[in-house]
Amino acid sequence: MKTQILNFSLCIIEQLIFYIFFNTTFQKRFKSYIPVTAAVLLMSVISFCCSNVNVLLKTAICIFLLTLSCHILYKDKIYIHTAFVLTILYIISIVDIIFGNLFSLIFSAQFLDVFYSRFSYRLVVCLIAKAINIILVLTLHRFFSKFGLDLKRYVWMLYNVVMAVFLFVSMSFIYLYMNTERNSESSVFFMIISLSFLIMNFIVIYFFTKICSNFSNEKKLYLLESNYAALRDNMAFQNSSSEKIKKSRHDMKSHIMTVKTLLENENVSEAKQLLNELEKQIDSIKIELSESTGNPLIDAVILQNAAICESKHIGFSYDLTVLPNMNISEADLSSVLSNLLNNAVEAAEKTENPFIELSVSVYKSFLSIAIKNSYCHEVTISENRLISSKVDKDSHGYGTQIISDIAAKYDGDFSFEPHTTFFLTSVLLNMFHFSMS
Repeated sequence: MKTQILNFSLCIIEQLIFYIFFNTTFQKRFKSYIPVTAAVLLMSVISFCCSNVNVLLKTAICIFLLTLSCHILYKDKIYIHTAFVLTILYIISIVDIIFGNLFSLIFSAQFLDVFYSRFSYRLVVCLIAKAINIILVLTLHRFFSKFGLDLKRYVWMLYNVVMAVFLFVSMSFIYLYMNTERNSESSVFFMIISLSFLIMNFIVIYFFTKICSNFSNEKKLYLLESNYAALRDNMAFQNSSSEKIKKSRHDMKSHIMTVKTLLENENVSEAKQLLNELEKQIDSIKIELSESTGNPLIDAVILQNAAICESKHIGFSYDLTVLPNMNISEADLSSVLSNLLNNAVEAAEKTENPFIELSVSVYKSFLSIAIKNSYCHEVTISENRLISSKVDKDSHGYGTQIISDIAAKYDGDFSFEPHTTFFLTSVLLNMFHFSMS
């Protein structure tokens, strides 16, 4: 009876390792902890009931159910969930092999006897093994907690393949050792090989996280460059406007003196004509939108791009709706709208009849931003992503990825449709998104 209690307790500890890692790595879909607690208990029962099942079959069942429950409980792509399920399963299994072999030498017992024959053996070995598992999984979490998980899909798929191979090797070791007569040489051999594979695994994870870190740094650099470019354009716009205002103030004084002289000489018609010209000049330096969203940040970005389009002779029109208070960070709003308009301006200015049409509206609980612009039909789409047309593709193309990531963060959508005469881009963001991270 006490062995059964120990076995079930170990299953709970193992599942807690998985779900605590998931809980601290992924964004939760549910605010309550009840679904996670239910998943831990359910998976513990299934793992306990599968104790006597073939090792490979039990592993396959665990991979499937853990990935499925992780995808239900937490946000992110399913292949990212699978990657961590495979990694943690491998760590748990390889540590069991290492300590099983180590203690089979210490206790002079068979590998399986260490785990299943004597209660004292199993208690000591499993508690130490689980403690090491916790330490290694915490190390894994430390590796991945320094940056986001938004790598390209093929990189994650490659990582999945590598981890599946490592896991298959660990399962093969268990099968081989189960059919090998116990002796010191074989125990040392399997322990050293298993330890070598564990070290190799962490080296792979280390280099993988380095790739993640470099990718994350490139995205941050892109954002900094984008913000710098936006600030530079804004300063240029402000300087241009300031120069216009200074010149107009100087001209205005001269015009007023001239009007005064004309009125004193009773030349009313000439005075009216000069006043009309003065009114047109004032209209030309007005810095305002004919419509407004009521959101200062959105209006400022639109106003700035309207000025940029005017300077580049791009037809710019907009249809704006007054927006309610939104639970969307200003940084995310700025990134989405700036990247959308920057892309539209770059595409439109290459055409003979450039134009941009912007629509900002509300659709149910979503903020809708749609942009229609002219383009040269030089668009490459791969895996539902826009590929940069710039020569240095490795340093560009992050804009659309950033928009896509922000749309996913706010339970929204990012889409684009190339048409014959225009290119349509649209983004939906949940205005009342509640962050559960």
